Amino acid sequence: MAIKALSGFTPYWYTPKSEKDDPNPTRFKLCKLDGEQLGDLRPEIFLLSGGRVEMTGRGITMALLYGLVDWERFNDDKGPVRFDVSNFRLINNALRIELATELVNVSTLDEDKRKN
Repeated sequence: MAIKALSGFTPYWYTPKSEKDDPNPTRFKLCKLDGEQLGDLRPEIFLLSGGRVEMTGRGITMALLYGLVDWERFNDDKGPVRFDVSNFRLINNALRIELATELVNVSTLDEDKRKN
């Protein structure tokens, strides 16, 4: 079988678990990480039993910098927060972990595993 180039880098909207039942949820647009980005991130990722993923704080930040491309309905006390890398610090830690884990999972699972 021939080696195939990575594909599937079309950004998609991700709804955090805490927002699933909200009719107008906050959503984050994510894009699967490429091979180079995963290579950079690899020293920051720990695969645990049961397929769980843990990351260092640096790894979480790197994953977000590489794969978080937009958001909608992300607000603070004054209203909508403009999408900008400098505003990533306004995402709470639990959500940062959730988004980074999603990025690593979607980027490392092969197509057959995603379908199951």
